[in-house]
Amino acid sequence: MKRKMLTVLRNDEDGSLYCQDGKMRTLAPLGTHGFCMKIWRKPGFARRAAEKYGLRNYTLTHFYPEKGESINQLGEVVAAT
Repeated sequence: MKRKMLTVLRNDEDGSLYCQDGKMRTLAPLGTHGFCMKIWRKPGFARRAAEKYGLRNYTLTHFYPEKGESINQLGEVVAAT
């Protein structure tokens, strides 16, 4: 069975996260509103968004919800306890 990997885009220069409305925010909660962080199912789409936004230094953070991992509003992966 293939695991589902989710990806988040983070700007390394200021630590901001890409949100659903196309803006970069330092604190971005999870949810469906425009100010919430964007989560991609495929990392290629996150890479395209980074190129389109003009980011030079960025990090794609991957996490696996099926393993119990989650992500907080700072874009850090939190393991299940």
